[in-house]
Parts: sequence; C-alpha cells; structure tokens
Amino acid sequence: MTAELTPTFIDQAGFLDLARARRATRSFSNRPVSMAELELLVEAARWAPSPSNRQPWKFLSIADAGLTHQLRDAVAAGCQKLLEKRAGSDARAIEDYLRNFTFFTAAPVLFAVLVRRTHNRLAETDASDIEVEGATMAAGMAMQNLMLAAVANGMVACPMSGPMIARPDLEEILGVSSPWRLMALIPVGWPGPDQPPPPERKRHDLIWTHVPAKE
Repeated sequence: MTAELTPTFIDQAGFLDLARARRATRSFSNRPVSMAELELLVEAARWAPSPSNRQPWKFLSIADAGLTHQLRDAVAAGCQKLLEKRAGSDARAIEDYLRNFTFFTAAPVLFAVLVRRTHNRLAETDASDIEVEGATMAAGMAMQNLMLAAVANGMVACPMSGPMIARPDLEEILGVSSPWRLMALIPVGWPGPDQPPPPERKRHDLIWTHVPAKE
C-alpha cells in the first residue's frame, strides 16, 4: 500500500519570491557547503518530472579544488582552440564571452549534470528525437529544482552550458561514458560580495499567447 503524502505548499507569493530570487551568480564566498546541504539539493532534484518516470539524470558533486581546476584548464584549452579559429575582427568579443566559461572554480562545490539518452523506443521512426529531447528536458527540470532549493537555503548557483565547449575532455576527466553524457555544470555555494542585480525579464505579452476557448 502506497502512503499518501499531504504536502504543505508555500503560497503563490512565496513561490514567486523564490523564483525571482534566483540569480545566475559568479560570486561565491569561501564558506564550505556541508554534505547535509548537498543532500537537500539533490533531494529536490530527484523529484523533478521525467518522461515515463525514467529519471535520466545523475549529479556528480565535486569539492576537490584540484579536480575543478583540471576541468577549468580543459575548458580554457577549448576556448583557446576556438579563438585560434576565429582570429578575425570579432575575436575580442568572443574572448570576452569565453571568460564566462571558467569561473566555476570560485565555488566551493561544482555539480556535473549527466543525462542518459537511451531506451529510445522510437529509434526506427521519424519521431526518434522525441525521447532524446525528453531526457534533456527532464534533466533541465531537475537542475531547476536543485537551484531553487539552493536559493531557498540561502545559497547561490549558476547553470553553465559554456564549458561543454570541451565536453569530450571533461567527460574523460570525470570518467563519464556511454550511455551517459555531460550536459551542464552548476557551481554552488554561498553568496559572495558581488551579487548580480535582478535580471531583466521580457513582458508577459512578449512570451505568452493565450488561445481562449471557443464560444
């Protein structure tokens, strides 16, 4: 017999405050993150929805500074390769952008997010991409759960796809192999002195179209 859960929800205003408080920060203090605090974040992540409840994600938390610096060096090398290919007039702008790919060593903990892209029952059909996209969608929702849990605990986090410029090298360093694939990094910690201002968001009318019921 399955036990029934009686959840205690925060009110709508409280949830919106939580969602609005999330920042993609690049500034962390040197305060360590405990195992209990990490377990709280992973507990939130594992309750994310997924197609057919497959839960196609894994989270690797890294507090070893030597390992995170090894990852940073691999990303920096990937950035340098890209710059060598783009030596034209836009190289400076690209270089400035690529600096955003390596700041994760400032955080006391780095999460590596893995996604599993298997069990594709539609592999031989024209809809074969559906389950791959579904796994990516599910892992993204688990990431959001983790980051919201961090905010609720007074912490900060930043989802990063840029380091995937060196995905093969990062996967080799972390020992990631098929059917798993490195999807993103999330540096997590306590807020440092330079927190970003609230991000600008598009107006409702720019992102939302409502189709009313026909009379």
